[in-house]
Amino acid sequence: MQPVTIIVDTEEKFSSIKFPGQKSITYQLSADGNQQWCDWFIKTSPKGYWNPLASVIGLRMKNVKCFCLCGCYNDDISTAFAIGEDCQIIADQDGYLSFFANDSDNYYNNNRGSIGWRLQC
Repeated sequence: MQPVTIIVDTEEKFSSIKFPGQKSITYQLSADGNQQWCDWFIKTSPKGYWNPLASVIGLRMKNVKCFCLCGCYNDDISTAFAIGEDCQIIADQDGYLSFFANDSDNYYNNNRGSIGWRLQC
């Protein structure tokens, strides 16, 4: 399969673009680390940054950096996994993969920008 480019908008709790994932398939996910998106006024790469305030308020994915590029199955946060700039996963279930910037649930309205990245299987 040819690589697919997916754009993740920081203001969306789950990306509007979904990718049909299949159980047991290996996916390579990668983003150019020179890209930046913005959490309020803080610019960061897809790796994210440590934000003590957001950690206290509660990030959607605990123990994962704020604004780290993440993914999940079927918009279900309990299936979430961190991607950052590069990640390889073996899908553990069938379902649509969606993506998001890890942030506190009630603070997506102050986010700006998007990250483009590639998915290949």
